Amino acid sequence: MTTPNRIEDRLAALEARLGRRERQLRRHRFVLAAGFLAAPAALVLAGADFMKFDSIQVKRLEIVNDAGEVMLAASSGQSGGQLDVWNNRKNNIARLGANAFGGDLAIWNLSGNSVAGVWAAETGGTLSTWNNDGRRTSRIESGDHSGRIAVYGGSDRETVLITSDTAGGQLHVRAADGREGFHAGVRDHGANWSLIDHAGQLAISAESTPSGARMQLPRTNDGSSISLDSTPGRPAFKVASPASGTSASIASDMQVGTRLLLESDSGRVSLVSGLASEMPTIDMTNPQGMVASRTTLRTTGGGSVQVSSPDGEPVGILRSDLEGNGRLDLLDRSGHLLASLQTGSKSGATLALLSEFGKTVCALAGTTDGGILNLMNRTGVPVVTAGNAARRRGGTLSVQNERGLPVVSIGSDAGESGQVRLQGPDGTTRQVLPPRR
Repeated sequence: MTTPNRIEDRLAALEARLGRRERQLRRHRFVLAAGFLAAPAALVLAGADFMKFDSIQVKRLEIVNDAGEVMLAASSGQSGGQLDVWNNRKNNIARLGANAFGGDLAIWNLSGNSVAGVWAAETGGTLSTWNNDGRRTSRIESGDHSGRIAVYGGSDRETVLITSDTAGGQLHVRAADGREGFHAGVRDHGANWSLIDHAGQLAISAESTPSGARMQLPRTNDGSSISLDSTPGRPAFKVASPASGTSASIASDMQVGTRLLLESDSGRVSLVSGLASEMPTIDMTNPQGMVASRTTLRTTGGGSVQVSSPDGEPVGILRSDLEGNGRLDLLDRSGHLLASLQTGSKSGATLALLSEFGKTVCALAGTTDGGILNLMNRTGVPVVTAGNAARRRGGTLSVQNERGLPVVSIGSDAGESGQVRLQGPDGTTRQVLPPRR
Protein backbone atom coordinates (compact mmCIF):
# COMPACT_ATOMS: atom_id res chain seq x y z
CA MET A 1 0.00 0.00 0.00
CA THR A 2 1.33 3.41 -1.03
CA THR A 3 1.22 6.10 1.64
CA PRO A 4 0.61 9.79 0.95
CA ASN A 5 4.13 10.61 2.01
CA ARG A 6 5.59 8.32 -0.59
CA ILE A 7 3.34 9.78 -3.31
CA GLU A 8 4.50 13.28 -2.47
CA ASP A 9 8.10 12.21 -2.58
CA ARG A 10 7.62 10.69 -5.99
CA LEU A 11 5.90 13.81 -7.31
CA ALA A 12 8.74 15.98 -6.03
CA ALA A 13 11.31 13.80 -7.70
CA LEU A 14 9.33 13.86 -10.95
CA GLU A 15 9.13 17.67 -10.91
CA ALA A 16 12.88 17.89 -10.34
CA ARG A 17 13.58 15.63 -13.32
CA LEU A 18 11.19 17.69 -15.51
CA GLY A 19 12.94 20.91 -14.50
CA ARG A 20 16.32 19.46 -15.38
CA ARG A 21 14.96 18.21 -18.67
CA GLU A 22 13.52 21.65 -19.56
CA ARG A 23 16.85 23.34 -18.83
CA GLN A 24 18.64 20.76 -20.95
CA LEU A 25 16.21 21.41 -23.84
CA ARG A 26 16.81 25.16 -23.63
CA ARG A 27 20.54 24.64 -23.65
CA HIS A 28 20.21 22.31 -26.62
CA ARG A 29 18.17 24.89 -28.56
CA PHE A 30 20.70 27.58 -27.78
CA VAL A 31 23.60 25.36 -28.81
CA LEU A 32 21.82 24.35 -32.02
CA ALA A 33 21.05 27.98 -32.91
CA ALA A 34 24.57 29.07 -32.13
CA GLY A 35 25.89 26.14 -34.08
CA PHE A 36 23.82 27.09 -37.12
CA LEU A 37 25.12 30.64 -36.96
CA ALA A 38 28.74 29.85 -36.19
CA ALA A 39 29.29 26.64 -38.11
CA PRO A 40 29.92 28.18 -41.56
CA ALA A 41 32.48 30.60 -40.16
CA ALA A 42 34.16 27.91 -38.07
CA LEU A 43 34.40 25.59 -41.07
CA VAL A 44 35.96 28.29 -43.23
CA LEU A 45 38.44 29.30 -40.55
CA ALA A 46 39.42 25.77 -39.65
CA GLY A 47 39.92 24.83 -43.28
CA ALA A 48 38.90 21.28 -42.48
CA ASP A 49 37.24 19.02 -44.95
CA PHE A 50 33.74 19.38 -43.50
CA MET A 51 30.46 19.60 -45.31
CA LYS A 52 29.86 23.10 -46.74
CA PHE A 53 26.44 24.82 -46.97
CA ASP A 54 25.53 27.21 -49.76
CA SER A 55 22.61 28.58 -47.72
CA ILE A 56 20.51 27.98 -44.62
CA GLN A 57 16.78 28.61 -44.98
CA VAL A 58 14.27 29.06 -42.19
CA LYS A 59 10.93 30.85 -42.15
CA ARG A 60 11.65 32.43 -38.77
CA LEU A 61 14.81 32.67 -36.69
CA GLU A 62 14.47 33.55 -32.99
CA ILE A 63 17.07 34.46 -30.39
CA VAL A 64 15.92 33.81 -26.83
CA ASN A 65 17.30 34.61 -23.37
CA ASP A 66 17.96 32.18 -20.54
CA ALA A 67 14.28 32.22 -19.68
CA GLY A 68 13.34 31.12 -23.19
CA GLU A 69 11.87 34.53 -24.04
CA VAL A 70 12.31 35.77 -27.60
CA MET A 71 14.63 38.83 -27.74
CA LEU A 72 15.28 38.97 -31.48
CA ALA A 73 13.33 37.49 -34.38
CA ALA A 74 14.12 37.47 -38.08
CA SER A 75 11.21 36.70 -40.39
CA SER A 76 9.54 37.80 -43.57
CA GLY A 77 6.76 40.34 -43.86
CA GLN A 78 4.34 41.44 -46.54
CA SER A 79 6.93 43.68 -48.26
CA GLY A 80 10.13 41.72 -47.47
CA GLY A 81 12.43 40.78 -44.63
CA GLN A 82 11.65 41.82 -41.07
CA LEU A 83 13.73 41.99 -37.90
CA ASP A 84 11.99 42.50 -34.52
CA VAL A 85 13.61 43.34 -31.17
CA TRP A 86 12.09 42.83 -27.69
CA ASN A 87 13.34 44.01 -24.32
CA ASN A 88 13.53 41.85 -21.22
CA ARG A 89 10.01 42.98 -20.30
CA LYS A 90 8.56 41.33 -23.40
CA ASN A 91 7.94 44.66 -25.20
CA ASN A 92 8.38 44.71 -28.96
CA ILE A 93 10.43 47.97 -29.12
CA ALA A 94 11.86 48.06 -32.67
CA ARG A 95 11.26 46.62 -36.11
CA LEU A 96 13.40 46.82 -39.20
CA GLY A 97 11.66 45.87 -42.40
CA ALA A 98 10.82 46.80 -45.95
CA ASN A 99 8.06 48.75 -47.69
CA ALA A 100 7.07 49.42 -51.27
CA PHE A 101 9.82 52.06 -51.68
CA GLY A 102 12.70 50.65 -49.60
CA GLY A 103 13.63 50.18 -45.95
CA ASP A 104 11.43 50.86 -42.92
CA LEU A 105 12.47 51.23 -39.26
CA ALA A 106 9.89 51.60 -36.46
CA ILE A 107 10.57 52.23 -32.75
CA TRP A 108 7.92 51.84 -30.00
CA ASN A 109 7.90 52.79 -26.33
CA LEU A 110 6.97 50.45 -23.48
CA SER A 111 3.30 51.28 -24.01
CA GLY A 112 3.42 50.13 -27.61
CA ASN A 113 3.07 53.64 -29.06
CA SER A 114 5.22 54.69 -31.98
CA VAL A 115 7.87 57.21 -30.89
CA ALA A 116 10.19 57.22 -33.92
CA GLY A 117 10.27 55.96 -37.47
CA VAL A 118 12.47 56.14 -40.53
CA TRP A 119 11.31 54.87 -43.89
CA ALA A 120 11.75 55.22 -47.62
CA ALA A 121 8.97 57.04 -49.48
CA GLU A 122 8.19 57.68 -53.13
CA THR A 123 10.19 60.94 -53.25
CA GLY A 124 12.97 60.05 -50.76
CA GLY A 125 13.51 59.35 -47.08
CA THR A 126 11.23 60.28 -44.16
CA LEU A 127 11.95 60.50 -40.43
CA SER A 128 9.20 61.10 -37.89
CA THR A 129 8.94 61.23 -34.09
CA TRP A 130 6.00 61.02 -31.67
CA ASN A 131 5.67 61.59 -27.93
CA ASN A 132 4.76 58.84 -25.48
CA ASP A 133 1.06 59.51 -26.07
CA GLY A 134 1.44 58.85 -29.79
CA ARG A 135 1.17 62.52 -30.87
CA ARG A 136 3.47 63.62 -33.66
CA THR A 137 6.29 65.97 -32.60
CA SER A 138 8.55 66.23 -35.68
CA ARG A 139 8.91 65.07 -39.25
CA ILE A 140 11.74 65.26 -41.79
CA GLU A 141 11.12 64.31 -45.39
CA SER A 142 12.70 64.80 -48.77
CA GLY A 143 11.41 65.32 -52.29
CA ASP A 144 12.89 65.18 -55.75
CA HIS A 145 14.38 68.67 -55.41
CA SER A 146 13.32 69.71 -51.92
CA GLY A 147 13.53 68.98 -48.22
CA ARG A 148 11.12 69.58 -45.36
CA ILE A 149 11.43 69.70 -41.55
CA ALA A 150 8.30 70.13 -39.43
CA VAL A 151 7.91 70.44 -35.64
CA TYR A 152 4.48 69.94 -34.06
CA GLY A 153 3.02 71.34 -30.83
CA GLY A 154 1.18 68.32 -29.52
CA SER A 155 -1.31 68.24 -32.41
CA ASP A 156 -1.41 67.69 -36.14
CA ARG A 157 -0.64 71.40 -36.75
CA GLU A 158 2.90 72.36 -37.70
CA THR A 159 4.34 75.00 -35.34
CA VAL A 160 7.79 75.19 -36.98
CA LEU A 161 8.32 74.42 -40.65
CA ILE A 162 11.57 74.54 -42.61
CA THR A 163 11.47 73.88 -46.35
CA SER A 164 13.99 74.07 -49.15
CA ASP A 165 13.77 73.83 -52.92
CA THR A 166 15.67 75.03 -55.95
CA ALA A 167 14.77 78.65 -55.10
CA GLY A 168 16.20 78.43 -51.54
CA GLY A 169 15.06 77.87 -47.97
CA GLN A 170 11.91 78.99 -46.10
CA LEU A 171 11.18 79.14 -42.36
CA HIS A 172 7.67 79.36 -40.86
CA VAL A 173 6.89 79.71 -37.13
CA ARG A 174 3.22 79.28 -36.21
CA ALA A 175 1.00 79.29 -33.14
CA ALA A 176 -0.60 76.13 -31.79
CA ASP A 177 -3.79 76.95 -33.71
CA GLY A 178 -1.87 77.10 -37.01
CA ARG A 179 -1.76 80.91 -37.21
CA GLU A 180 1.37 82.21 -38.93
CA GLY A 181 3.64 84.24 -36.62
CA PHE A 182 7.00 84.51 -38.38
CA HIS A 183 8.26 83.78 -41.86
CA ALA A 184 11.72 84.03 -43.38
CA GLY A 185 13.01 82.97 -46.77
CA VAL A 186 15.28 83.74 -49.67
CA ARG A 187 14.50 85.54 -52.90
CA ASP A 188 16.27 86.03 -56.21
CA HIS A 189 18.00 89.16 -54.90
CA GLY A 190 18.47 88.15 -51.25
CA ALA A 191 16.12 87.30 -48.38
CA ASN A 192 12.96 88.45 -46.60
CA TRP A 193 11.22 87.96 -43.27
CA SER A 194 7.96 89.03 -41.69
CA LEU A 195 6.14 89.10 -38.33
CA ILE A 196 2.36 88.59 -38.13
CA ASP A 197 0.24 89.78 -35.19
CA HIS A 198 -2.43 87.86 -33.26
CA ALA A 199 -5.10 88.90 -35.77
CA GLY A 200 -3.17 87.50 -38.72
CA GLN A 201 -2.18 90.97 -39.97
CA LEU A 202 1.32 91.83 -41.11
CA ALA A 203 3.17 93.65 -38.29
CA ILE A 204 6.74 93.96 -39.63
CA SER A 205 8.31 92.91 -42.90
CA ALA A 206 11.86 93.22 -44.19
CA GLU A 207 13.48 92.28 -47.46
CA SER A 208 16.72 92.80 -49.30
CA THR A 209 16.69 94.62 -52.61
CA PRO A 210 19.18 94.42 -55.49
CA SER A 211 21.05 97.39 -54.02
CA GLY A 212 19.98 97.59 -50.37
CA ALA A 213 17.24 96.55 -47.95
CA ARG A 214 13.71 97.61 -47.04
CA MET A 215 11.64 97.31 -43.83
CA GLN A 216 7.93 98.10 -43.42
CA LEU A 217 5.77 98.53 -40.31
CA PRO A 218 2.10 98.78 -41.33
CA ARG A 219 -0.69 100.02 -39.05
CA THR A 220 -3.85 97.95 -39.43
CA ASN A 221 -6.27 100.47 -37.90
CA ASP A 222 -5.96 103.12 -40.63
CA GLY A 223 -3.84 101.53 -43.35
CA SER A 224 -0.84 103.78 -42.71
CA SER A 225 2.70 102.43 -42.64
CA ILE A 226 6.27 103.25 -41.72
CA SER A 227 9.10 102.12 -43.99
CA LEU A 228 12.89 102.15 -43.90
CA ASP A 229 14.82 101.73 -47.14
CA SER A 230 18.54 101.79 -47.93
CA THR A 231 18.04 101.48 -51.70
CA PRO A 232 19.70 104.42 -53.52
CA GLY A 233 17.16 106.84 -54.97
CA ARG A 234 14.38 105.81 -52.56
CA PRO A 235 13.31 107.52 -49.29
CA ALA A 236 15.36 106.19 -46.38
CA PHE A 237 12.39 106.80 -44.03
CA LYS A 238 8.72 107.20 -44.94
CA VAL A 239 5.43 107.46 -43.09
CA ALA A 240 2.37 107.10 -45.33
CA SER A 241 -1.34 107.41 -44.48
CA PRO A 242 -3.54 106.50 -47.46
CA ALA A 243 -6.70 107.30 -45.48
CA SER A 244 -5.72 110.97 -45.16
CA GLY A 245 -3.67 111.11 -48.35
CA THR A 246 -0.58 112.35 -46.48
CA SER A 247 2.99 111.12 -46.19
CA ALA A 248 6.37 112.19 -44.81
CA SER A 249 9.72 110.92 -46.03
CA ILE A 250 13.45 111.50 -45.64
CA ALA A 251 15.81 110.76 -48.51
CA SER A 252 19.43 111.47 -49.35
CA ASP A 253 21.34 111.63 -52.62
CA MET A 254 24.49 113.14 -54.08
CA GLN A 255 22.71 115.95 -55.93
CA VAL A 256 20.73 117.80 -53.25
CA GLY A 257 21.87 116.21 -49.98
CA THR A 258 19.24 115.17 -47.43
CA ARG A 259 15.58 115.92 -48.21
CA LEU A 260 12.53 115.99 -45.92
CA LEU A 261 9.32 115.72 -47.94
CA LEU A 262 5.77 116.26 -46.60
CA GLU A 263 3.02 115.38 -49.09
CA SER A 264 -0.76 115.62 -49.19
CA ASP A 265 -3.51 115.96 -51.77
CA SER A 266 -3.26 119.76 -51.49
CA GLY A 267 0.48 119.93 -52.20
CA ARG A 268 3.83 119.16 -50.68
CA VAL A 269 6.61 120.76 -48.65
CA SER A 270 10.24 119.91 -49.43
CA LEU A 271 13.16 120.78 -47.15
CA VAL A 272 16.60 120.17 -48.70
CA SER A 273 19.82 120.38 -46.71
CA GLY A 274 21.98 121.26 -49.72
CA LEU A 275 25.59 120.35 -50.39
CA ALA A 276 28.86 122.27 -50.32
CA SER A 277 27.89 124.09 -53.53
CA GLU A 278 24.12 124.20 -52.94
CA MET A 279 22.21 126.20 -50.35
CA PRO A 280 19.46 124.72 -48.09
CA THR A 281 16.00 125.17 -49.60
CA ILE A 282 12.36 124.89 -48.53
CA ASP A 283 9.90 124.46 -51.41
CA MET A 284 6.11 124.45 -51.25
CA THR A 285 4.58 122.78 -54.32
CA ASN A 286 0.94 123.03 -55.41
CA PRO A 287 -1.15 120.03 -56.56
CA GLN A 288 -0.13 120.73 -60.17
CA GLY A 289 3.51 120.12 -59.26
CA MET A 290 4.58 123.77 -59.52
CA VAL A 291 6.74 125.43 -56.85
CA ALA A 292 4.48 128.06 -55.24
CA SER A 293 7.06 129.35 -52.77
CA ARG A 294 10.77 128.82 -52.14
CA THR A 295 12.83 129.76 -49.11
CA THR A 296 16.58 129.46 -49.34
CA LEU A 297 19.91 130.90 -48.25
CA ARG A 298 21.99 133.16 -50.46
CA THR A 299 25.71 132.66 -50.91
CA THR A 300 26.24 135.81 -48.83
CA GLY A 301 24.52 134.13 -45.89
CA GLY A 302 21.27 136.09 -46.15
CA GLY A 303 17.84 134.64 -46.75
CA SER A 304 15.52 134.63 -49.74
CA VAL A 305 11.80 133.90 -50.10
CA GLN A 306 10.22 133.50 -53.53
CA VAL A 307 6.47 133.33 -54.15
CA SER A 308 5.17 132.04 -57.50
CA SER A 309 1.92 131.96 -59.45
CA PRO A 310 -0.01 128.67 -59.89
CA ASP A 311 1.97 127.96 -63.06
CA GLY A 312 5.30 128.36 -61.23
CA GLU A 313 6.21 131.87 -62.47
CA PRO A 314 7.84 133.98 -59.69
CA VAL A 315 5.64 136.95 -58.67
CA GLY A 316 7.30 138.02 -55.41
CA ILE A 317 10.85 137.84 -54.06
CA LEU A 318 11.90 138.89 -50.57
CA ARG A 319 15.63 138.74 -49.87
CA SER A 320 18.61 140.40 -48.26
CA ASP A 321 21.04 142.20 -50.56
CA LEU A 322 24.83 142.03 -50.60
CA GLU A 323 25.02 144.57 -47.76
CA GLY A 324 22.45 142.71 -45.65
CA ASN A 325 19.57 145.12 -46.29
CA GLY A 326 16.08 143.97 -47.19
CA ARG A 327 14.57 144.01 -50.67
CA LEU A 328 11.12 143.09 -51.95
CA ASP A 329 10.41 142.66 -55.67
CA LEU A 330 6.92 142.16 -57.08
CA LEU A 331 6.34 140.80 -60.60
CA ASP A 332 3.33 140.00 -62.76
CA ARG A 333 2.63 136.41 -63.85
CA SER A 334 4.51 137.12 -67.09
CA GLY A 335 7.72 137.76 -65.17
CA HIS A 336 7.80 141.59 -65.48
CA LEU A 337 9.23 143.39 -62.45
CA LEU A 338 6.63 146.06 -61.55
CA ALA A 339 7.51 147.09 -58.01
CA SER A 340 10.65 147.04 -55.90
CA LEU A 341 11.06 148.08 -52.27
CA GLN A 342 14.58 148.41 -50.86
CA THR A 343 16.09 149.53 -47.61
CA GLY A 344 19.52 150.97 -46.90
CA SER A 345 21.25 151.59 -43.62
CA LYS A 346 22.25 155.13 -44.77
CA SER A 347 19.95 155.99 -47.68
CA GLY A 348 16.72 154.83 -46.05
CA ALA A 349 13.93 153.04 -47.90
CA THR A 350 12.97 153.39 -51.57
CA LEU A 351 9.94 152.18 -53.48
CA ALA A 352 10.07 151.96 -57.25
CA LEU A 353 7.13 151.25 -59.53
CA LEU A 354 7.99 150.12 -63.05
CA SER A 355 6.21 149.62 -66.34
CA GLU A 356 6.09 146.28 -68.06
CA PHE A 357 8.94 147.52 -70.24
CA GLY A 358 11.24 147.82 -67.23
CA LYS A 359 11.14 151.64 -66.97
CA THR A 360 10.72 153.21 -63.52
CA VAL A 361 7.57 155.37 -63.55
CA CYS A 362 7.33 156.16 -59.86
CA ALA A 363 9.95 156.36 -57.13
CA LEU A 364 9.33 157.04 -53.45
CA ALA A 365 12.19 157.40 -51.02
CA GLY A 366 12.49 158.04 -47.32
CA THR A 367 15.71 159.67 -46.21
CA THR A 368 17.04 161.26 -43.07
CA ASP A 369 16.06 164.65 -44.52
CA GLY A 370 12.52 163.60 -45.44
CA GLY A 371 10.51 161.92 -48.16
CA ILE A 372 11.04 162.19 -51.91
CA LEU A 373 8.61 161.38 -54.74
CA ASN A 374 9.52 161.11 -58.40
CA LEU A 375 7.05 160.49 -61.22
CA MET A 376 8.45 159.56 -64.63
CA ASN A 377 7.02 159.31 -68.11
CA ARG A 378 7.04 156.06 -70.06
CA THR A 379 10.60 156.67 -71.21
CA GLY A 380 11.81 156.99 -67.62
CA VAL A 381 12.31 160.79 -67.62
CA PRO A 382 11.25 162.41 -64.30
CA VAL A 383 8.31 164.77 -64.91
CA VAL A 384 7.18 165.38 -61.33
CA THR A 385 9.45 165.65 -58.29
CA ALA A 386 8.27 166.31 -54.76
CA GLY A 387 10.18 166.45 -51.52
CA ASN A 388 11.75 168.82 -49.05
CA ALA A 389 13.75 171.83 -50.12
CA ALA A 390 17.49 171.76 -49.79
CA ARG A 391 18.68 173.39 -46.55
CA ARG A 392 15.05 174.01 -45.59
CA ARG A 393 12.31 172.16 -43.85
CA GLY A 394 9.58 173.17 -46.23
CA GLY A 395 8.31 171.15 -49.13
CA THR A 396 8.96 171.52 -52.83
CA LEU A 397 7.22 170.35 -55.98
CA SER A 398 8.75 170.43 -59.42
CA VAL A 399 7.11 169.69 -62.78
CA GLN A 400 9.46 168.85 -65.64
CA ASN A 401 8.90 168.68 -69.34
CA GLU A 402 9.54 165.51 -71.36
CA ARG A 403 13.25 166.34 -71.48
CA GLY A 404 13.41 166.48 -67.69
CA LEU A 405 13.83 170.26 -67.46
CA PRO A 406 11.78 172.01 -64.74
CA VAL A 407 8.96 174.22 -66.01
CA VAL A 408 7.00 174.71 -62.76
CA SER A 409 8.48 174.81 -59.27
CA ILE A 410 6.40 175.19 -56.13
CA GLY A 411 7.90 175.69 -52.72
CA SER A 412 8.39 178.19 -49.91
CA ASP A 413 10.60 181.22 -49.76
CA ALA A 414 12.97 182.33 -47.02
CA GLY A 415 10.07 183.79 -45.13
CA GLU A 416 8.25 180.44 -45.27
CA SER A 417 5.64 181.83 -47.66
CA GLY A 418 4.48 180.00 -50.72
CA GLN A 419 6.20 180.56 -54.01
CA VAL A 420 5.61 179.47 -57.61
CA ARG A 421 8.29 179.65 -60.21
CA LEU A 422 7.49 179.33 -63.91
CA GLN A 423 10.30 178.35 -66.32
CA GLY A 424 10.64 178.19 -70.03
CA PRO A 425 11.30 175.01 -72.04
CA ASP A 426 15.03 175.42 -71.45
CA GLY A 427 14.57 175.73 -67.69
CA THR A 428 15.12 179.49 -67.40
CA THR A 429 12.92 181.38 -64.99
CA ARG A 430 10.21 183.50 -66.60
CA GLN A 431 8.01 184.44 -63.69
CA VAL A 432 7.95 184.12 -59.93
CA LEU A 433 4.71 184.32 -57.97
CA PRO A 434 4.27 186.33 -55.93
CA PRO A 435 6.58 188.80 -57.59
CA ARG A 436 9.67 189.71 -55.75
CA ARG A 437 9.65 193.14 -54.09
